[in-house]
Amino acid sequence: MKKTNFSTRAYVMKNGQVMIRVRWNSKKNEVGFSVGYTIDPLKWDSDKQLVKSNTTHKIGGKIVYAREINNAIRSFLVCIEEVFAKYDLHSKIPTTT
Repeated sequence: MKKTNFSTRAYVMKNGQVMIRVRWNSKKNEVGFSVGYTIDPLKWDSDKQLVKSNTTHKIGGKIVYAREINNAIRSFLVCIEEVFAKYDLHSKIPTTT
């Protein structure tokens, strides 16, 4: 089994879209995933890489709580870890595709 080193970072783009960036192989490969939410950048905690607790966000006329967005971010991170674990199990290096 070969271990692939990777890093993830959640962040908010200027338009408020919540993204997760994944880098691996000495930062040669990078992929970004949209979490599917847009937020007010002032309600983002850069240190925790999550939406600030106890905040609400109006998305498409619907009120969305920070907990829901943070759960989506955590779900993405779990899926990313599972994908890299499967590649490691088969001693393969993932590609951006």
